[in-house]
Amino acid sequence: AYANFSVSECDLLIAVGARFDDRVTGKLDEFAVNAQIIHIDIDPAEVGKNKTPHLSLIGDVKKILGELIKIAKKQNISTSDQTFAWRERIKKWQTVYPLVIPQGETKVSPQEILNNLTELAPNAFFTTDVGQHQ
Repeated sequence: AYANFSVSECDLLIAVGARFDDRVTGKLDEFAVNAQIIHIDIDPAEVGKNKTPHLSLIGDVKKILGELIKIAKKQNISTSDQTFAWRERIKKWQTVYPLVIPQGETKVSPQEILNNLTELAPNAFFTTDVGQHQ
């Protein structure tokens, strides 16, 4: 739940490879209404398809994020003081609405699988997709 609060109340949302379909956003007109949206994707057909970004960056994510980091370092952009209150707010939400991983006696939940994989490979990235059967 705290991730949902974070997206709902953020002022900047950087979406990397996101589709912004209704399973992610719920009602599009109520999704991240206070946020400036930066949409990064390699596929130009996905950018702005469902949610109009304020800035779109088309290309390889690794290269784009690398360039953004270079720009931030070159301009001495530091956000620790600016985002302290926001990060504290998220910590409070994490305490009030912790991530609960269902534990079944006979079935293993998707959350439990990802949690265990994260323990085995803490630096790995996991992605999911619904495939072409939609």
